[in-house]
Amino acid sequence: MRHIDPLRTDDPERIGPYRLIGRLGEGGQGIVYRAAGSDGAPVALKVLHPRLLRGASAYARLSEEIAMVRRVADFCTARVHELATDGDRSYVVSEYVDGPSLRELVERDGPLRGGALARLIVGTASALAAIHRAGVLHRDFTPHNVLIGPDGPRVIDFGIARALDSATTVTSGLVGTPAYAAPELLRGERHTPAADIFAWAVTMTFAATGHPAFGADSVAAVFHRILHDEPDISAVPAPFREVLGRCLDKDPRVRPAARDILLQLLGYQDVEAASAAIELPEGIRTPDRLTIDRGISPGNLTRPDRFTRADRTLVAPRRWPWAAAAGCAVVVAAAVLAFFLWPGGSVPIRRPAVVPGPAVTVGSANFAESSLLAEIYAQALAAKGYRVTRRFDLGDRETYYQQVRSGQIDVIPEYLGALAVALDPSSEAATAAEVDRVLARVLPPQLELLRSAAAEDKDTVTVTRRTADRYALHTIADLRPVADKIVMGGSPEFQTRHQGLVGLRGTYGLNFRSYQPFATDDRATMIRQLENDQIQAANLFSTEPALAEHKFVVLADPKNLFSAQNVTPLIYRSSLSATGRAVLDAVSARLTTADLLRMNVRILRDGTDRRTVAGDWLRQAGLAGSPIPPDPTSP
Repeated sequence: MRHIDPLRTDDPERIGPYRLIGRLGEGGQGIVYRAAGSDGAPVALKVLHPRLLRGASAYARLSEEIAMVRRVADFCTARVHELATDGDRSYVVSEYVDGPSLRELVERDGPLRGGALARLIVGTASALAAIHRAGVLHRDFTPHNVLIGPDGPRVIDFGIARALDSATTVTSGLVGTPAYAAPELLRGERHTPAADIFAWAVTMTFAATGHPAFGADSVAAVFHRILHDEPDISAVPAPFREVLGRCLDKDPRVRPAARDILLQLLGYQDVEAASAAIELPEGIRTPDRLTIDRGISPGNLTRPDRFTRADRTLVAPRRWPWAAAAGCAVVVAAAVLAFFLWPGGSVPIRRPAVVPGPAVTVGSANFAESSLLAEIYAQALAAKGYRVTRRFDLGDRETYYQQVRSGQIDVIPEYLGALAVALDPSSEAATAAEVDRVLARVLPPQLELLRSAAAEDKDTVTVTRRTADRYALHTIADLRPVADKIVMGGSPEFQTRHQGLVGLRGTYGLNFRSYQPFATDDRATMIRQLENDQIQAANLFSTEPALAEHKFVVLADPKNLFSAQNVTPLIYRSSLSATGRAVLDAVSARLTTADLLRMNVRILRDGTDRRTVAGDWLRQAGLAGSPIPPDPTSP
């Protein structure tokens, strides 16, 4: 049972609707109480130190982080219920876990062994995979933040440290506990999922040996070892030593993702192939179907996966003797049942006739070219065995970006310059190199940009030949003396963006007579009004077929208001394996601006279906061997 200290004289009896029963502990973020809700159910209630939430912006930042945290699947984690206030107190309510912390357990009983260690390692790896899938970083994964409950280990306090980092840093400027800090954090780099992986491995080393991987003496000595020395994992049992060693690599790019760690722990030697077979809730993969005959024996247990071949029976990878005891609820799911029923010997595995591949959701913005690019991505991935869900025409960037950030969308085509400005409105990056530097700084760690295509589709200010001749227009700057005679047309979003009307005013000093907004999908009306001189200038994309068809004039942009806009897949980092990334990189390697223009002409002028256009381009590019059948689940 978890140790509970009595309330002190200065502790309140109630906070909000919760009755306080005792103290569970106190740390840098606040005091944690054992409490009971109005229904009597036990909860853990953390009252945050007032200094951490000075001002409405700090509370709003924490509210946003708690909203992200609540998306984390609650297997092997303590579920966060709410963030609330009571007078001048702010508090976080979470699931109560009746058990000691990992630190207390090891200090009391010594290092874990056998099945207890296996349950801990596999359970916490599952928890970390779920946390990362929800777009959250733990930032303080330590033995103190792992509770050993009656039903197995639970990870707590994930995500909150980010919102409170102004007051929870140690002398190095890091968030969290020094002995568990990754080397890149000591170098001043930002926290990524790889830093959580490093802290997890140090914590598991502590569980297995009784001490962190780089010691726990002075901060300076520990930091020196983390930066320069190899970890001390010699006493870690052999089945886990190799896994933890990879996770403790000095280079964060070499460390495996939490999901890959879990697969390897379960005995998969080929993680790439195994990822097709496992898909757990909220991003940890389970198999699409598991076939277990009624009379279970090693001879009739079958498990479909991609690394079994149709022409042979595969002997499953090595079995670790601890597997039968690794009983965290998520791990005992059907995805890994074959590994736990038979801790020794070999399990024959036979492949069924049809094996669904890994699932991926591809999205697009609400304009034709974005949907076309998304369709190219979807068909290319489907040709490599992915099960693709299409969610196209989601809306503008302000709408779809949040869905990618939270993991609802796995892949979406992006335009680099526009994305950079969206994430950093103060950015004035113009060249591709400048845009790349901005995105490297501001892109959230759960997202990743893959290889950029040479294809580029930039915003333009476009006029008719008649208007260009009338006012001697060659560049955007030439509009300034006559801007009060010009009605500018474009999308509603263009009116409020820096790479839009705001930037035209600030960079070129243009104050148009008026601005005429058009629905994003109503380009035909805008083009017709430009041709008829109802508007005199329009924001059209550089791959717009009407530019050549109507002999419009694109005004040069000498001040580089409209930045480099190379087409690039934006992905939720943990959603694609190396195979999927290679597929999209191959698309980008072949896609040119001329290709985009030709495909846009077919869709926008000729009315050809985007599936046909995308499939034709993939075959011409050598990326699909045969036509892709329609997806009955997509419009």
